[in-house]
Order: sequence, then C-alpha cells, then structure tokens
Amino acid sequence: MDKLMYTAVSGATRAMQGQQVHAHNLANGDSMGFKAQFERSEAHRLEGTGYQARVLNHAVAAGTSFAHGELEVTGRELDIAVSGDGYFAVAEGEQERYVRTGQLRINGDNQLVLGNRPVMGINGAIEIPENRRITIGANGMINMEPQDGGLSVQLDTIKLVNPANNQLTKTLDGLYKTIDDQPLDVNDEVSLVTGHLEGSNVNPVAEMIANMNMSRQFEMQIKMMKAADSLAQAGNRLIRGS
Repeated sequence: MDKLMYTAVSGATRAMQGQQVHAHNLANGDSMGFKAQFERSEAHRLEGTGYQARVLNHAVAAGTSFAHGELEVTGRELDIAVSGDGYFAVAEGEQERYVRTGQLRINGDNQLVLGNRPVMGINGAIEIPENRRITIGANGMINMEPQDGGLSVQLDTIKLVNPANNQLTKTLDGLYKTIDDQPLDVNDEVSLVTGHLEGSNVNPVAEMIANMNMSRQFEMQIKMMKAADSLAQAGNRLIRGS
C-alpha cells in the first residue's frame, strides 16, 4: 500500500504547485505588463521489478503565456508599449533584458531608464540632455526640443527586437532574457505606442476556475492517501489475525 501512498502524494504535490501558480497569476491581474504563468509537469516512470505500470508526477518550472495584454491609455509621453509582437531592450549590467511596456523616466545622470535599468538604444544606453520636451516615435526614434528652443534634434532610437518565444526565458524580476544570454538583433518591423501601457494578460475567470480544479484534485489525492492508510491497516490486522 506504500506504493499507492507515494502515488497519491505525487499527485497532491502537483496540485499544490498548480494552485500556487494560479494564485500568483490572480495576485498580478492588475500588474502592468505581467504575463500569466501555467503549471507544467512530466510523467516519471519508476523502475523496479514487476510490471512497469507505476508513473509518478514530476513538476517542472512554470511556463509563461506570451499572449498580449490590452493597451491602456495613460497620456504620459514617457509611457511606452509595444504594438503587436516584439520587445524593447534595457541593460542589466553588461547584459540585455527585454520588456514590452514600461514607465520611462530620466534619472540624475541624464539617462533614459526603466526603473533603475538604462534603456538601450542603437548606440548603447540612451542619454538625454537638458531639454524642453522629448518625444518617442512609433519606430523608437527619440527627438528632443532643446531647452533654449530651436529645431528638434534626433538623439537615438530605442532598440526594438522580435525574437521567437522559444528564444526567451522569464527572469525573477519579470523581464525576459535570451536562453544563451546573447543580445538580439534590431528588428525594424517592431513599433511602439506612446502614452500607453500594456496591461496584464491574466484572465481572472479562467484562473479562478483553474484554481478550483486544482483544489478538487488536491482533495481527491488526500482521499486516496486515506484509502491507502485504511488498506494498510486492514492488511496489518489480517496478518495479525485480529
């Protein structure tokens, strides 16, 4: 009966991990740019004597849904989002990370940043001199109106890329990086929308239903554990003859 117990524990563990994933999605339903995750698992056959029929559940790292979220109007000129497929690049030390939306700002070092990460241009990190106003075009081109007036000046172009989803992996801070940590090439077909941010792609109703299903599966596995325990006790009594 121990075999049945271990099988039930395997299923219960998978259900608990699934609940954690869906709860995390629900908690980030209003987080701008958040991409929903989904639970994943693999069948793991146990080797041993006898008929090879025992298969346990082995959880693996959660996957990521790359579906696009809805664009939400903010009206702020330094709020940008990618329209359609693609990402823009920011720096993480000496490496690049990729994101689809963000509230940009100019820091004390006159760099255009997302959070504390410099936004990457064609020529590296983008520097913004003192200005009256800057605008960002659909192609990522940054234009500046000088503080003392005069003609608009082109500063740089935000680096836009469009990798295949299987080239990327999600980092703990919610950004994306290439699997081999190599920078991506510029893609001229990617376009930006200013004054907008991309919302979360979480479907709250679907996540609630999935969470309820995981809860039912967990309860079913607990009942299997109790059944395995009852069978074990009945076997012990039969052996003792009482």
